[in-house]
Amino acid sequence: MPDEEPSADTSAADQTESPTSRRVFIAVIAVAIVAIAGVVAFGLISSGGGGTADSAVAVVSVEGQITGDTAENLETELRDLRGNDDVKAVVLKMDTPGGLVQPSERMYTAVKRLSAEMPVVASVQAISASGGYWTMLPADQVYVSATSIVGSVGVNAPAPSPAAPVEGPTGPDKVGSTITGRWATIDTLQQLFVTSVFEERGDTIELSREEVATASVWRGIEAVENGLADEIGLLDAAIQDAAASADLDEYRIIERSTAPQGLFLLLSAEGLVTVEGENPALNDVSPVEMSVIYEPWVPSIENAQSVVAASSPSRSGAADATAANETTAETDTDTDGDR
Repeated sequence: MPDEEPSADTSAADQTESPTSRRVFIAVIAVAIVAIAGVVAFGLISSGGGGTADSAVAVVSVEGQITGDTAENLETELRDLRGNDDVKAVVLKMDTPGGLVQPSERMYTAVKRLSAEMPVVASVQAISASGGYWTMLPADQVYVSATSIVGSVGVNAPAPSPAAPVEGPTGPDKVGSTITGRWATIDTLQQLFVTSVFEERGDTIELSREEVATASVWRGIEAVENGLADEIGLLDAAIQDAAASADLDEYRIIERSTAPQGLFLLLSAEGLVTVEGENPALNDVSPVEMSVIYEPWVPSIENAQSVVAASSPSRSGAADATAANETTAETDTDTDGDR
């Protein structure tokens, strides 16, 4: 007689599990899930990818052209971080070609104040030059990729030309500035920048003051060799360094940005303007400040004086302006190789 196949009823009976077995099985799964969640959570916290650790490393992005708004936003963010007891270290995520003089100096001052209270590490993405380099000078360590661009320590401004006296001056000092005086101002700004570089990094820089002041730029691997940067490494390495400097085994990351929110650029009849907000009113439209610093060449005061002295007192203001423009053209020609 052929073997009889088990009936459906028999199979169902054989496969029936007791309530006790089911409870044991569920308990094992629950324990496994808890164990896996614990491993994942530990990895997120220790690597800075999130988690619930009390201590934090803040990553502050500084991107784009440096303007007054950039400086104000950075000052606000760093002030908030200094007042946050959870924040033990800060990483500056730098990606800026530089910008205006006063905002750059304000940002440098804000970072310097922060570095006196907690570890600060800079991480250069594509570029941190000119005002961007000035901003991150107080950092304890500067990380760059091999191809990052840093440097451009110098000042750029239009070649001074004669200015008409202020109409209706009320005092002897309100008669308009001189060419020599304006060259002196540019030279003072340049020396301020260069001095900051050597005050913050003088122990590591392998270049002379004159070499630094040419506004040359260097790739990351060169910057590490000449002392303008410290380590080759990406953002993760900078975060780990900042955490180690603050003696953090577990930490989370707080991300901040200095970029204006809801801002875009338009080219109008008045030039380049910014527009803020989704439904901007007239008050939300403002001109972009286009004068910048940190380009290669500024003549010495002696050279500026000789240029002025070479101009005859009888020459007209228009002729003086032409000579000044020629000076600008010569400057641009001589320094193309450094830009």
